[in-house]
Amino acid sequence: MWAVPATILLVAGAAAAAVIAMVDGRSTDCFADFPSSKRAELALIRAHAAGLDDTDIVEHRRSASIRISSGETGDDAREFRRTVRGLARDSGGHLERNTPCIERPFFN
Repeated sequence: MWAVPATILLVAGAAAAAVIAMVDGRSTDCFADFPSSKRAELALIRAHAAGLDDTDIVEHRRSASIRISSGETGDDAREFRRTVRGLARDSGGHLERNTPCIERPFFN
């Protein structure tokens, strides 16, 4: 008799915990600049091949910038930041000077 209400409460509690974790979560965003859109696109191709799929590109008149994000933060994101730095360098770009990588809440 108590099994059904207990199961419903358990499922509702798990769903609430998942929502709180998503809202309270953080991410690390890294930004890099490139001398051309072609170089930036090459970096994104390499990022996708490395399993980094949360990416954006902003094309400028004669250059381009990219953003690559990870759900990891702090010390856990150290390897992510190193990977992005290498992707940018190997594709002919560099991390942004003032804000190369920043941590932010997911719903910022």
